[in-house]
Amino acid sequence: MRSPLADRGPGVTETAGVLTGAVRAWAYFRRHPGYGAEWRAFAPTAAYEPAAFPLRLQGAADRAAAPWGLRAWEDPFAGDGPASPFWSEAPVALAVVAPPEAAELGEPLGRLLARDGAALSGLRLLDGTLLLKVEWAGMAAQMRLIGAATLDPAADRLLLARPYELALHARMTCLWDVAAHLEAGLGKPRAGSGRRTTTPR
Repeated sequence: MRSPLADRGPGVTETAGVLTGAVRAWAYFRRHPGYGAEWRAFAPTAAYEPAAFPLRLQGAADRAAAPWGLRAWEDPFAGDGPASPFWSEAPVALAVVAPPEAAELGEPLGRLLARDGAALSGLRLLDGTLLLKVEWAGMAAQMRLIGAATLDPAADRLLLARPYELALHARMTCLWDVAAHLEAGLGKPRAGSGRRTTTPR
């Protein structure tokens, strides 16, 4: 069974479409009799890691949820369950805990969530990776925390990064721009390199 997130139609790649698509897909799954039957047959009792937010531990039995596009089973009958489970096919942003000297870049995550009425949850994968999920206003977004084992939402600020597949000349142009600003002494690129070229029409 393929997750509905795998069938990306027009507009789904846009941010709003992705954030709401995860919630709509879960609303469909909760009514799917096949998913409900497999959840009853395979889903283990959820275990949690001590943390300042709900942090679930992925178990070996959760691997059976992979054909449904999920990283872990989620109870489709829970009235107080999440708006969206942890999808394996949903876009995942990269997040790092900001250093103390970057305090001016924003507020601690917990303060932002409380102000906007959002909820934070986590999933610790079998390999130790920590996935975070933020849900608010009918939308859900997933992040992978790198460079830290966990976080304290009350004190930590997060910096988010999204990889972009740029052509080599575009990446090199960015590199030379950074080097120029930092006066890194890398020398100058050869004439014509790193520049956009146009073809006369």
